[in-house]
Amino acid sequence: MMERDGNASDHLPRQAAGIPQDELVAGPSGQPESIHPQALLAQVLDRFIQQAIAQVISAQWEPHFHRHSYGFRPERSAHQAVREVQGTIRAGYGWVVDMDLQAFFDRVNHDRLMARLKSRTRGNTIGVIVAELRKALLGWKAYFGIAEVLSPLRDIDKWVRRKLRCYLWKQWGSAGYRQLRKRGVSVREAWNTSKSAHGPWRLSKTPALTIALPWRYFNDLGLPSLAPR
Repeated sequence: MMERDGNASDHLPRQAAGIPQDELVAGPSGQPESIHPQALLAQVLDRFIQQAIAQVISAQWEPHFHRHSYGFRPERSAHQAVREVQGTIRAGYGWVVDMDLQAFFDRVNHDRLMARLKSRTRGNTIGVIVAELRKALLGWKAYFGIAEVLSPLRDIDKWVRRKLRCYLWKQWGSAGYRQLRKRGVSVREAWNTSKSAHGPWRLSKTPALTIALPWRYFNDLGLPSLAPR
């Protein structure tokens, strides 16, 4: 006869005992590690947002990459890089210089890097940006619209509109107070917001920006929503 030690609940599956079942994922060392489902959902949502941003900006930056760059680029692969090297060898070249920028983003002068990046920005109007987002958002809506759990899609809707408020606030610059007043924000709210020491992202969630740039404003520009309100 099989012996049982301890409480009977110790021998029940974790889900049956009411304990959330962790997922097994590969850790940094390659060994399996457990991760809570909520943490896994946060990682998936973060990845989803990163991919959304990449789809919008890749068309702008892709033409500026070197033609011999093959890493992490659309329609580029390691096989193409190998064929490029093979062609170079057949052309008579016999030396290879292998270089790597170790910890580049940890050591680069970020002020100079951002200045160089800003020099290539287009400074588009909000209408142009919404038109670019519209195609991507409609594609995601067609794919993810079947989902029954809509809260992650609503979170993305809120994040996109907050990001656009941040963008507009930065564009307004010193005219921020006048723009807020023109859009119905009270003198007190407009003054406190325009004179705030906080950055654009922090201010994009303030009542003043929400009143000045409500959900209806973005709807009128043609910005679709991923989830029904």
